[in-house]
Amino acid sequence: MGRPLTHSRFHFCRHLFGACRVPVATATFLAAALVASCGVAPRQATPEEVALVSSAGSDLYQPRSMTRCEGKGRRNCVVDGDTLWIGGEKMRLTGIDAPELKYRCIKEAALARKATWSLVEMVDNQPLAVRRQGTDQYGRTLARLANVNGDIGKQMIARGVAAPWRGRRYPASFWCG
Repeated sequence: MGRPLTHSRFHFCRHLFGACRVPVATATFLAAALVASCGVAPRQATPEEVALVSSAGSDLYQPRSMTRCEGKGRRNCVVDGDTLWIGGEKMRLTGIDAPELKYRCIKEAALARKATWSLVEMVDNQPLAVRRQGTDQYGRTLARLANVNGDIGKQMIARGVAAPWRGRRYPASFWCG
């Protein structure tokens, strides 16, 4: 059956719905079923992917093409610097505030575009760990995301395209000043 598929607590399989977190015993059965039914063995998670989901409550999403959202049918795309769709689920990054694409000044508009494309770069074809933390008043899933370089919110702040969340949006003077 090729290389064994192992992980201390959970087993991840890219051939099942794009995002799975299942007990090892179940994963072993599913891997055997995949090999028997279609002759394709799931790949082994890399050490970086395993590290991403080592904390309880995180789900791993296998690498997928992500770009800026356009039109309808949003499944895997970035809305703006702090909102994206993964597997048809709309998520709002917690811990940060990014400038709005519905800008209040030209400087905010430019920074919002930069933030959006920075987030695209961080999630496009990257394994992602997602830790859900509830929903907001708009029905979006509140979540912390990480790629192989760590927490995506912290990366956005380090790039200067987002600011730490302080319980409400930053005023126009913060982004436009």
